[in-house]
Amino acid sequence: MAVSLSHPFQMALVDGRRFHDPTVRCQDTHDCDAHHICLNQTCLPQLLRGEECDPLTGDWMLVSIQGKSLVACICKYPDFVHQKHYGGNCDVDVTCQPYGHYNVHTKQCDCLEGLYP
Repeated sequence: MAVSLSHPFQMALVDGRRFHDPTVRCQDTHDCDAHHICLNQTCLPQLLRGEECDPLTGDWMLVSIQGKSLVACICKYPDFVHQKHYGGNCDVDVTCQPYGHYNVHTKQCDCLEGLYP
């Protein structure tokens, strides 16, 4: 049962029992503990601790793994840029390699000098 509290470390009363509500509200990821991301104004644990998510190639998304809510980086352009590990940064260029790199701004391959698309 979810309980909304005005202070993140307040004791809540549910079904006659007191418990510590671990929900931490945030405006930015810097408001959260290590290995947590601010998503929808709530600090949530990362699927892969310490992982980055480049906003040009991925978005932080809420996923459920074995009944636990976690935040994972999901690639915006999976046909062009992949991840080394599910939930990790979308920084593995697969479409343009080894002759260039994918340019997220132009959405095209930038070829190495002397090569053409």
